[in-house]
Amino acid sequence: MLKILLPRRLLAGYGIAARLEFLLIPMVFGIGAAMTAIVGTNVGAGRVARAEQVGWTGGALAAVLTGSIGLLLAVAPGLWVGLFTDDAETFSAGARFLQIVGPVFLFQGLGLALYFGSQGAGFIQWPVFAALVRFVVAIGGASLVAYGFGMGLDAVYACIAAGMLLFGAITASALRLGAWRRGVPAG
Repeated sequence: MLKILLPRRLLAGYGIAARLEFLLIPMVFGIGAAMTAIVGTNVGAGRVARAEQVGWTGGALAAVLTGSIGLLLAVAPGLWVGLFTDDAETFSAGARFLQIVGPVFLFQGLGLALYFGSQGAGFIQWPVFAALVRFVVAIGGASLVAYGFGMGLDAVYACIAAGMLLFGAITASALRLGAWRRGVPAG
C-alpha cells in the first residue's frame, strides 16, 4: 500500500506548488493586455523604439512581480504549501518544486509579458517558438531524466525550471535582436 500512496503524495505536492504558476498568469495578463495595445499602437505609428521600451518596461515589471513571489516561496515554501497540506511527503515534494522552480518564475513573467507585447507588434513567431522549446525541455527532459536515467523528482523539477528559463530568455533575446523591427521603419 505504501508504494501506491507515495507517488500520489509526490504528485499532490507537485500539484500544490505548480498551481501557483497558474495564479501568477492573471497578474501578468493584466500587464500584458495593456502592453498589447500600447505596443500595437506604437508599432502602427512607426515608433518601434518606443514599443520596445514599453516591452522592456512591462517585461521587467512582470519579471519583478513573478520573480519576487518565486524567490519568497523558494525561501519559505511553507507559506504556500503549508496552506494545503500537513503531510510530510506531500509538503516536501511541493517545497522542493518551489525551491527549484520558484527562482525562475521571473523568466515565466518576462516571457509571458513579452509574448503579449509581441502580439501587439504583430511578430509572435519567437514567443511561440520559445513556448515550444519550453514544452520540449520540460516534458521531454523530465521524461528522459525520470524514465531514461531513473533520476528523482529534483531532476524533473530542474527540467521544468530549465524550460521556464528558456521561454523567458528566448523571448527576450528575440526582442533584443530586433524581432519587432522586421519590416517596420524605425521611429
